Amino acid sequence: MRLLSLHLDQFLLRISLGATQYLATGQRTKVEAPGRSSVSHGQDVDSSIAESVFGLLEACVPECDYSGEIRQPSGSSLTGIVPTGTYRCKDGRFMIIGANGDSLFKRLMLAMGRADLAEDPRFASNEGRCAHEDILEEVIEFWAATIPASEVESACKQASVPCGPIFSIKDIMQDEHFQARQCFEEVKLPNGQLVKVPAIGPKLSMSPGTTEHGGPALGQHSDEILREKLGLSDQELSSLRAEGVIE
Repeated sequence: MRLLSLHLDQFLLRISLGATQYLATGQRTKVEAPGRSSVSHGQDVDSSIAESVFGLLEACVPECDYSGEIRQPSGSSLTGIVPTGTYRCKDGRFMIIGANGDSLFKRLMLAMGRADLAEDPRFASNEGRCAHEDILEEVIEFWAATIPASEVESACKQASVPCGPIFSIKDIMQDEHFQARQCFEEVKLPNGQLVKVPAIGPKLSMSPGTTEHGGPALGQHSDEILREKLGLSDQELSSLRAEGVIE
């Protein structure tokens, strides 16, 4: 634990969430390793961001190995589970709808006023819906485009069909959940202005992280560094500044 803690303390903010999860899984594997004694010994932690993302590729590897299938870009839909996708609404906002079960599909079609499709034998199973995905996508896209996102969400919720809006960064910053989780903190810029930044995560109960400052202004430490590290005089600094070399 000591080895991993030291690395996390120093580098947690510089690696991706996926890599963080990858490291956490590795630490749990170490803790639960068979025959592990009560005396803890450090281990080398070998991880990469690429490998952490590789572990999130769902069934791409077994699909390729078992059937030779190579997944291609599929836009905002979820491959092999139909219908699941992101749909643009009349007001320009986007909603994610996941009606990928047999009963879910029927309820969505009824909510859309398409009882004919709800009872169409072609769409009775996921296999059939996958075979006719283009038809269903066109129908749902057309329906969503005729009403605002709030009505799409209301219709889906009344039909017990999973759905949700795609948040803009403004939506995220105004959302009660993110605020309650204290996902933002304010820092002061060199000009005195306060600005929100993402808070430090994950949140540690005994040693929570905070952002100490918002970073220096451009050239704020130029004189200090050039004097101490390069031994430049005030006259040399003035010359560099007059020539536009430094701020």
